[in-house]
Amino acid sequence: MRVNCKSCGAAIPAQNLNLDRMVAKCGACHAVFAFAVDGAAPPPGASAGPEADAVPRPQGLMLDRMGGELTITKRWFSWVLVIFFSVFTVAWNGVSWFMMLSALSEFGEAGGYVAAFLGLFCFVGALMAYFTLAVMVNATVITVGRELTVRQGPLPMPGNRTLSASEVGQLYVTERVSRSSSNHGRSSISITFDLRARLKNGDGVILLRSLAEAEEALYLEQLMEAELGIQNEPVRGEL
Repeated sequence: MRVNCKSCGAAIPAQNLNLDRMVAKCGACHAVFAFAVDGAAPPPGASAGPEADAVPRPQGLMLDRMGGELTITKRWFSWVLVIFFSVFTVAWNGVSWFMMLSALSEFGEAGGYVAAFLGLFCFVGALMAYFTLAVMVNATVITVGRELTVRQGPLPMPGNRTLSASEVGQLYVTERVSRSSSNHGRSSISITFDLRARLKNGDGVILLRSLAEAEEALYLEQLMEAELGIQNEPVRGEL
C-alpha cells in the first residue's frame, strides 16, 4: 500500500500511517490527513469536518520531537505589531507623564489629586510597554506527551494550561466574531479562532485563544489529535 501526501505529494512512510484511525502524517510538510485503502471510505470520524483534508504546516510554527514528546513553538514577533505598539506606547506614555509632571508643578496641593488620576493613564502605559516587550521576545510553546501543556514566555502572560493527555477526549476549533462600532455609526467585524479541548468528563477548556488564521488552528488540531491518538469526531459549534 502506497500513500502520498495530499498537500505536497511526498510518500508517507509506514510508521506515519495510523491504520486504526486511517490518518497519515507527512514527514515533509507535516500535513495530517485521512486516507482510504483500495477505494474504501475512511472510518466514521476520520473525515468529519473540513479539517479532515490535508492542512499544510503554516509558516512560523516550529516542531521538535525529543524524549517521546512533541514540542510546537510559535514566536509572537511581528514587525507590524512591534512598530505599531512601540509608536503608540511611546506617544501614550509621553503625553501621560508630561501631564502628570505638569500637574505636580503647576497646581500645588491640588496637583496631587490630578496626578493621582493621571497615574491611571501611566499605569495603562506601563501595561502597554510590557505587552510590546512581550511581542518582541515571547513565544507560545505547546508540548504534547503524557501531558498537554501550553506555555507563554519568557515574560509571564495569561493563558498557560496543563492537562493530562488521558483527560482529553476531543480537540476542535471554534470561530470568534467580534463587532465594534465607531463614532460615525460604522461597524467593523473581526474574526479569530479558538482551539479548544473537550475533556472526557464533559468540561471544555480553551487551549489557544484568538488565533488569526483558521488554517493554523485546524493544523494544530489535526497534529495534536494524531499525536494523542484521538479519533476525530464532530463537535457542536466547531468550525
